[in-house]
Amino acid sequence: MPRRPPAIAQADRRAHPRHSIQLPIRLQPDGASIALSLETCDLSLSGCSVMVPDQLSVGLGVRITLSLPDSQIAIAGRVITRHPHFGNGIMFLNFEEDGETRLRRYLDEETGN
Repeated sequence: MPRRPPAIAQADRRAHPRHSIQLPIRLQPDGASIALSLETCDLSLSGCSVMVPDQLSVGLGVRITLSLPDSQIAIAGRVITRHPHFGNGIMFLNFEEDGETRLRRYLDEETGN
């Protein structure tokens, strides 16, 4: 049986489609007193990627504040990938309050779904 190229295998693992959407995001690594103010490179309901000057270690927990145009969403997450040219991949683990619903609504509006 032929092996799939890595890019296809990676896409098959995604729980939700990712979109090229840039939004302000603050990441506060577990144990850090200062948050990093960044911008998403892409975004989905299950995570995002960010370019970080000093990349974060895979497995590190992060406290996330994602800024939508009309509100902010607080999320607990974890760094799941680290690549020098693509930055860090962050998985969303737990949304506070109705954050997941608000992010889903925003993504649906932005992508025409």
